[in-house]
Amino acid sequence: MITASATAKYAPPFVAALAAVDWRLAGGIAFGFAAGWAARAAVQVSKRESSALIWRDLSVSFLISGGCLLLVLLAVDWFGLDELGAAVLSFVFAMGGVKLLEMVHREATEWLRRKFTDVDAVMGERRQEAQKHIAAHKLAKKDEAE
Repeated sequence: MITASATAKYAPPFVAALAAVDWRLAGGIAFGFAAGWAARAAVQVSKRESSALIWRDLSVSFLISGGCLLLVLLAVDWFGLDELGAAVLSFVFAMGGVKLLEMVHREATEWLRRKFTDVDAVMGERRQEAQKHIAAHKLAKKDEAE
């Protein structure tokens, strides 16, 4: 049972926290995620995939939504997105799933690495990778000729 003193203590900050929430933005984000999950499931249904696979994919989509939500909120803050922009971005992340989240993570990590690593070291790594590709290409041509 909630006592009067607990209500008096916790009600004002709770009401202030509720007032601080942008409900239209939160609704847009929630709608975007729900539409993305539904579209992802619809694509799988149209491909006639098994219901077990669809449910597993949907549960994975739910599980990665926390990370996607953080990225959506970051984009809303950085780019000043409105409700529609937030809904579209939420839809894209929900529809893209794990592969899109992995790609965003890889690109962000690479950007941070380039940002804080000496330019000569980065260029040396790129030259080394280019030489590996050239050598692999030459080897593949050599194998085709034989």
